[in-house]
Amino acid sequence: MLRAALTAIDDPDVRSTDRTTGGHVELSVLTPAVNDGLTDLLLRLGIPNCLGYQGMIKIIDAPGLFAALGLDAVDIAPRDDGWRLHHEGTTLDVTEAELVKLVFGPERRLDFAPDLFPVTFFQWPFDRV
Repeated sequence: MLRAALTAIDDPDVRSTDRTTGGHVELSVLTPAVNDGLTDLLLRLGIPNCLGYQGMIKIIDAPGLFAALGLDAVDIAPRDDGWRLHHEGTTLDVTEAELVKLVFGPERRLDFAPDLFPVTFFQWPFDRV
């Protein structure tokens, strides 16, 4: 991986003495927290590592996601600042961030389709969110 990365950023037509300093290059690999496979190999090789928060999920295509998850009982329509959901006579207006929390949790909303949301979601092999 390192060889491929250095090949991509290197210019073999420029002599190293003629290169201008281009700044700092940092490479990182995101791996599961489980010490297995690549993660274990990198740790055994002594590659510096850190454990940190990955960030929030962003739903790119909410109607497509709902269709893929089989959530046909929920009507979803875009709004200026988010989404309008309708299920069995109940309407819920949510922002993009609130939609992520509704769909993936971890909190369960009892006021809107608690039998459907949050969906079972696995981030890593032994996680269930």
